[in-house]
Amino acid sequence: MPHNLTYLLLKGPDHMVRNAKRSMLEELEGMLEIVDPQPPGKPRTLSRRKFDLPEGRAISNDMRTCVKNVVKIVEEGK
Repeated sequence: MPHNLTYLLLKGPDHMVRNAKRSMLEELEGMLEIVDPQPPGKPRTLSRRKFDLPEGRAISNDMRTCVKNVVKIVEEGK
């Protein structure tokens, strides 16, 4: 059995779940940085991130649902 796999088995599923959540958050932050770049020097954190919405445009129910789901995933990952 490879050493790395043995290590993961000893650490258990909680360790693997935390690493998976961390990896997903890093991927999400990277995608958000492409879509809505933050000013240089600002830390990349989802909890402090602000988004600019176009003026005079209503937010659809689908978008609200998606945002709620993302916030829930982020909060569960903390």
